[in-house]
Amino acid sequence: MLYIVVSCDFGYQISTCGVIRRRDSDYQVFPRMLFERRILCEMTDLSGCVCLVTGATRGIGKGVAVALGKCGATVYITGRTLRTPNDGVGGSLQETTDDINKYGGKAIPVVVDHSNETQVTDLFNRISREQNGRLDILVNNVYSAVSFISQNIKKPFYDIKNVSPGEAWDIVNNTGLKNHYVCCVLATRMMIEHQTKSDTNSPRPGLIVNITSFGAKTYLFNVAYGTGKAALDRMTKDMAKELKRAKVNISIVGVAPGLVRTEHMLNFADKGHLKLDFNNSESPELTGRVISQLASEPSKKLLSRSGQIMNVCDLAEQFGIKEDDGRAITNIRSIKFILSHFGFSIAKFIPNFVKVPEWLFDIILKYQ
Repeated sequence: MLYIVVSCDFGYQISTCGVIRRRDSDYQVFPRMLFERRILCEMTDLSGCVCLVTGATRGIGKGVAVALGKCGATVYITGRTLRTPNDGVGGSLQETTDDINKYGGKAIPVVVDHSNETQVTDLFNRISREQNGRLDILVNNVYSAVSFISQNIKKPFYDIKNVSPGEAWDIVNNTGLKNHYVCCVLATRMMIEHQTKSDTNSPRPGLIVNITSFGAKTYLFNVAYGTGKAALDRMTKDMAKELKRAKVNISIVGVAPGLVRTEHMLNFADKGHLKLDFNNSESPELTGRVISQLASEPSKKLLSRSGQIMNVCDLAEQFGIKEDDGRAITNIRSIKFILSHFGFSIAKFIPNFVKVPEWLFDIILKYQ
């Protein structure tokens, strides 16, 4: 079976030098902070932009927040862990804050339980108060079901008995779906109000990014997970339709990473929960670099993307973005990636640009 694993909270650890680093390894890393910031910001300047990245203690959320910070943005980051825990996984708002500030950005950490709507509302009120009503970019990434999924991996829906059926659903989809809806509503209201008061005749469009997953298209982890991701994609498309109908200057998109080296994903692999080949995987920050480039697109182009669900690897190709070590991203739709996934050695002889059309790839996923 073809498993393309994506989530906002699963993964490897990225050092402050932007290089893959196993927590228990002795890999040598060389500082490249100034070089990386210069390369990224030659393309993207988000100075003055106010961003919110939810679930930014580790993994993709941290990668996105750091990438936005490298481009000069002010980044509000949320999570439940302020200081680094001793849980074998690591990650904290303080670590993310230190990395963002180190690269010249401005991080504002806020401890938020995104299953609590009152705390979420207070978060947006705080941003509005501190930034004079301004919010340019929202990245909905937070997810709180990692431990639950790992405990119940490979169990069918009817055999999950450590919690009630309703609790199982809420654990997976309260924060990962309902909260995303709440954040989209509150962010849209802020963006509309600020644009209405703006002195600029043609203000930049607001950007809302929902981090999604291939679990929306094929079976992944469990029923509640796939259902939630499919609903998130539907929500993104329907919100875009209503925004366009009302001629609101906001673009909302879904962005799907591939196999990402997040702290939780590698922890899963280390414990034998998942058998994964990380040779063609993505760094968490790659998603952030793609989002940063999206945010800097011409207004007309950015608005034309509203409602689209896009793969990180496809966007990286469009923007000419590579990993920090110069490695080109292997597109998950490439014949090379697919054959390599199934262990065919001939894959190394096939160029990366030979790809399965997206419509055919979607059909393939449906039958996995």
